[in-house]
Parts: sequence; structure tokens; C-alpha cells
Amino acid sequence: GGNRSWGLDNLMNYQSGTHLAKWQWDQIFSTALINNPFESDEETMATPVTDNTKVTLCLNEVRQSLITGSPVPVRNYALQSKNSISLYGREYKFITIKRMTTNKQSIVLKGEKPEIFNEKNIYGEIQYCIGYSNKAITIVLKTKEDRENLLAYLNLKRSGSFLLFVAGYNITNELKEYLNKNEGNKPESESWKDLVIGFLDKSPQNTDAKDYWGSHFPGAMALRLKSKKVTYLSGHDNIGTSNHKIIANFVNSVAGSSLARNPLSLCYQNFSCVQLSTTPNVAGFNQRRSNGRKFGKDYVSELELNCIRNPEGFVLDTVDVVCHSMGFAHALGVIDVLREAKNTTLKGLTFGRFYIVAPENACSGEVTPDEWEEICQYGSSEEKLIDQPWLQDGVAPQCPVGGIGPYRAYIPQGDKNTPQGFLDSHYIDNYMWIFNLKPDEKGFITIRK
Repeated sequence: GGNRSWGLDNLMNYQSGTHLAKWQWDQIFSTALINNPFESDEETMATPVTDNTKVTLCLNEVRQSLITGSPVPVRNYALQSKNSISLYGREYKFITIKRMTTNKQSIVLKGEKPEIFNEKNIYGEIQYCIGYSNKAITIVLKTKEDRENLLAYLNLKRSGSFLLFVAGYNITNELKEYLNKNEGNKPESESWKDLVIGFLDKSPQNTDAKDYWGSHFPGAMALRLKSKKVTYLSGHDNIGTSNHKIIANFVNSVAGSSLARNPLSLCYQNFSCVQLSTTPNVAGFNQRRSNGRKFGKDYVSELELNCIRNPEGFVLDTVDVVCHSMGFAHALGVIDVLREAKNTTLKGLTFGRFYIVAPENACSGEVTPDEWEEICQYGSSEEKLIDQPWLQDGVAPQCPVGGIGPYRAYIPQGDKNTPQGFLDSHYIDNYMWIFNLKPDEKGFITIRK
């Protein structure tokens, strides 16, 4: 610590009780920012550090120490989130971590039971606290529910998984983004259309910012998998990388499918009028997979920061992947990088579930089912509907993913709540039937214990 820690010694002095004077509370919850908060004890600080990433890092240090016995460094300052903070798939209103001066440089928490207590701030508001090592480390939360959720995370070796959603093609939102951010800034070597609907390099996101997955699908999936942290990636790329190759082919295909469903059309229920884009565009698929590897590097960095490790450094966590449409190729690129990381910086990482929904150009990809705890491809049946192509997924005509074997589940036939058709068989909103499957049916998502 050193003599320069006197400010926080006084700030964190609980010998006279848990009540804090107003000046003390204001210091703890000031919005001051501190440079280099993770320097040695010679660089101790007396004012709070506001940084969500560092809050996450400190909580992971606590969790790893409770599970594996690794030491938690003693740092003589208060650390706080910047307003609300999303951790492990849950939203917390506010988190503060108070570190008090001890004569130790680090603390080992394995085997310790947390001290659960409440205290009031100067405004009379109740704060819900978790203390370790006689409050040498105290975590302060805004609500009792927040405290219960955080305790559940800190005390479980494998509380669910890291869940990754990889979305597919999204022309509308990509167009908006292009017009808002890139207007008048296009390279002469690229066409305007390619820039608008092409691959955009994005980092992993904590929210479904583009609302691609709808309001129900992600929550239902995360609940089944007991996911502690959910991450979203965009698997969007231009139509030239798909089996359609050009927009005209897509338009002609959807038009034929529509006419075949129209009783007033000469093409009504005439399968020869429907031309689905079934010829695999291998080059386009591989291009998207390569783009997915770029995502994978960012995602590996996120896991390196958040995964729990045993004393030997082996990761104790699991990754689940859910992809849709073009997101399949990108997901394979991410998995390529994760597989490499399992042999280097993420040794011990477990591949949990891999759910592939309505994959685009599925035949050009491949999976190894034995690599996963559970795996399934969901979509329309190209065999059962061979004489009714207008009911098939025309956006991404289905074929088996390489190596998928028997692990396929098909859109239920005759279910009025599950529409089928060129577009309907593809929309992610129409795949809630997955969560209605029974344990003895293919594609059932086992509830993680």
C-alpha cells in the first residue's frame, strides 16, 4: 500500500460502523476517472475508478479465486461501473467494488463464505453488499435481486455458458448504416452496391443492436442453455456470396414461388415454375467463412478476458453457438479460430451446443458432431417437399451440412402456427417451434443443468 493510501484508509474505515459520511459517499461514487488503475501498489489511488471492463475483470478475479484458489491482488481504491452494466447475460443497475487496505498484497478466497449484509448511504438508500476476507473486498449492488444473481455466478464453477449468436443477411439495416456513416466516402475500386450490402467488419456486441433475432428467440435459447453471457455477431455479406449470386436470380426465384401458391396463376402448384438457387456457391461461402475468422479473433479476445481458469491455467468454461442463414459460414470461421485457441490461449475450453438454423449454402460447410455436446440443423425438408418447392425455404434452399448425419430437424408439417414458404420458412421469427419439441424428438434443446 504505502503511505499514499491514507485517503482510502479513512474512506474505507468501518471501525465506527457501516454509516458513511456524505463526503465519503460522494468520493466513492464520484465520476472521476483514474489512469492506469491496475498498476502496482506503489501507484495507489484514493478516488474511484469508473470502468465497466475493469469491474468485469475484478469480479472474474474473485470468482476464479473462489473456485481455484488463485490470488486476488489487493488494490487500495474503489472501482465502480458506469451506471448500468451487463454481465454474464444479466443487467445490473450499478456495481461498486471497494478494496480496503490490508497488510497483504493478495487474498485467496477459496473456501470462504461471503458475508451478506446491507448498509445505507447518506441518502438513506439501502445498499446490498457481499463481503470477503472481513470486507477486504466488498461488492455493493443496488438491489437484492442483483446481489442474488451475482452470488449465483460467483459460486458456480460452470454457470451456464458463453452463448454466441451469429446473424445472417440484413440489407435494410446495412443500407441505413451505410447512408448514415459512409456517405460520400466510398473507395473508387468498389461499387456502391458492394459497399451497401457487403461484409462490414464489426466487433462482438453485447446486445442485438439490429434487432435481428426478434424479441423471443434469444431469450428462450439463453434460458434453455442457462447462458451467463450472450454475445451477438453480424454474419451479413453481399448477395454475390450466396447461391443466388445476383439480385435478379433471387427476384425470379421468389416470383416463381409466389405464382405457384396463387390459385389464379397458371403456375398454381406447378413445381416446374419454381427455380430455387440450389447450386452451391463454394467461393462465396469460403469468403464469408474467412470474414468470420476476423470475428473469431475478437471473440477469442473477449473469452480470454472473461473465462474462468483453474490453477494450471486451463479454462473451465463452455461456448455455445447459434447461427442463422449466412451466419452459418461466418460461425464456422469463428469456430475455426476458437478451435485454434483451444490449443493455445484457451486450453480446456469446451464446445457445448451448435444449433444451425436455416443455413445458407449448407452443403459447402461441414461439422464434426463428436466435437459438440449437442448439435442440430433446423430448416425445411428438401426431400419431403421436393414436389412442393413453393413451401421450401427459397432464401436459403436447404441441403445437409457436411457431416451433420442424422442431426436434422424439419419445420413441422400442417402446423397453422408455423407458416411455410419461400420467405416464411426462412424467417427466424418462425422458428419458435424449436422450443416446443419434446425430449424424444430430433432437435430438442436439452435444458442445461
